[in-house]
Amino acid sequence: MKNLRLIPTALILLFSISCDKTGEPVKDVKGILTSRPWYFFSIDGMEAYDCNKQTNMRFLENGTLEIDGYVREPDYTCSGPHRYTYQYTLVENNRKIEWEGEAFTIVKLTDTEFIKSVKRDGKDHVWVYRR
Repeated sequence: MKNLRLIPTALILLFSISCDKTGEPVKDVKGILTSRPWYFFSIDGMEAYDCNKQTNMRFLENGTLEIDGYVREPDYTCSGPHRYTYQYTLVENNRKIEWEGEAFTIVKLTDTEFIKSVKRDGKDHVWVYRR
């Protein structure tokens, strides 16, 4: 009888591990990355200017990464998009993503937020993207 009481607890734990906070099944990393564009929000804790927040990344299923960059000009106008195209690869059991010779650690990845980091010159740099 005692073992029967443990079954509901075990089922709840199993269900909570296999679903995200909304109760939906957790998607794979590539599925989340490729589902919609990601918009630049901040780097190293500094929120981007409005113009820079138009910069977006699109991870395509075929391994292509398209970045449309926008920059704020000295006269405060916005220029862009400036298209950059790369090939990306998921490595280390989908914990890192590589392009342009760098491996970025995936710090957080949800349907609405993507945080990546890389160490350069002994300093961790962290980018936040949102949808």
